[in-house]
Amino acid sequence: MQRQGRGTRVILVAMASLLVALATALLPARALADSAASPQRIDPDATCSITMQDAQPTDQQFTAYRVATIDRDGNVTAVDALAEGVKATGLDPAALTGETDAQTLRAYAEAYAGLVAENPDGFERVTATATDGTAVLSGLKTGLYLITSPTVTAGGKTYVSSPYLVGVPSMNDEGVYEYDRVVKADKVTVTPAEKFKNSVQKLWSGDTAEARPKSVTLRIYDGTTLYQEVELSAANDWTYAWEGKGDWQIVEDAKSVSGYTYSVAVNQQDGEEDGYIVHQSTYQVTNTKPGESKQPKGHSPQTGDPTSYVLPAVLLATGIVMVAAGLARGRKEDAE
Repeated sequence: MQRQGRGTRVILVAMASLLVALATALLPARALADSAASPQRIDPDATCSITMQDAQPTDQQFTAYRVATIDRDGNVTAVDALAEGVKATGLDPAALTGETDAQTLRAYAEAYAGLVAENPDGFERVTATATDGTAVLSGLKTGLYLITSPTVTAGGKTYVSSPYLVGVPSMNDEGVYEYDRVVKADKVTVTPAEKFKNSVQKLWSGDTAEARPKSVTLRIYDGTTLYQEVELSAANDWTYAWEGKGDWQIVEDAKSVSGYTYSVAVNQQDGEEDGYIVHQSTYQVTNTKPGESKQPKGHSPQTGDPTSYVLPAVLLATGIVMVAAGLARGRKEDAE
């Protein structure tokens, strides 16, 4: 959920590259689905590594947070620090497989990044700084890892990396588990002279106006630092806006709403204003009532609409481009 300051063309290219990483990151899950047909089992006591290549800048820093374990039989389980967040978001890592689409994986990564930001010390983590463009995250246990990298400015350029998921071990084409992975680092290059505008919107799905709470509390983090706690309600049109560049993460306070799951989606647009490149990020936090949706067919969403949840057309169009790019490149990462 980190802030992506850049031109529209760069956004599509960078996010497509990110989706390739996400689409191939859960190779252990795909391998686990085939484990019954394979005499191999995962060694849960093995020591693993993730090597990040092509880092930008060449001294880019990476942190791997262990968000799920993988046992000998391939069962994926959220770590204790993630358990409550899984209940709140409904995003259980046990549900992920090699067939999970790239957009879903990105939603998982964004949600997990927010949960990690709220409790970074609750997760096992390893940090490494790249040398000449390569960083090795070593001494890892088997499991699913959230990879993050801070936004940095160097040489007159700003580098922003989105969170994504990488699992170890992974099964190669010969059906052998590999405990040392090599991943191409995804990055976005941004030039100066920019303004950053942000907003968060609350949407509702599958309920009625009478059933939902009168207000919901959200916490906005810049990386792992709490930036602002805000209360959204009908009085402010379920919307809050702020300015500034940051590694923004949105977390909903579970105590302020019960009986719902929530998800976070990001809609990013660039434009010009007074000679500046303006980067607008809209974070849409959707609360969904479990069960059959009451949304009538063809209904268009509005902020705070209790029966709606349809992503904006521009975000859907972007998603189609990203998925197409991810499918075209999805088989290349293991070779890299």
